[in-house]
Amino acid sequence: MLEKNNMVVDINTGTFYRYPIKEITPYRDFMEYVKKYDIPVILSSDSHYSEHVGMKIKEAGEYAKEFGITEMITFDKRKRRMVEIG
Repeated sequence: MLEKNNMVVDINTGTFYRYPIKEITPYRDFMEYVKKYDIPVILSSDSHYSEHVGMKIKEAGEYAKEFGITEMITFDKRKRRMVEIG
């Protein structure tokens, strides 16, 4: 469904640093789906405060790479662009 509707999956670190579960989302089973169907991802810290901007982003990139995902999408003036996850 996601791939047919040109959707992007948000790899989000907010659950890791704000809640006691200490996991980056989406969960592993869903990430397998993302990889299988080549759905683009974006990395976010889901910051609610300025001091949280970018928090655990490196870890989000490492998490994506665990599934063989090496690129993420960025947006510039609503246009998509793929970049390598650093």
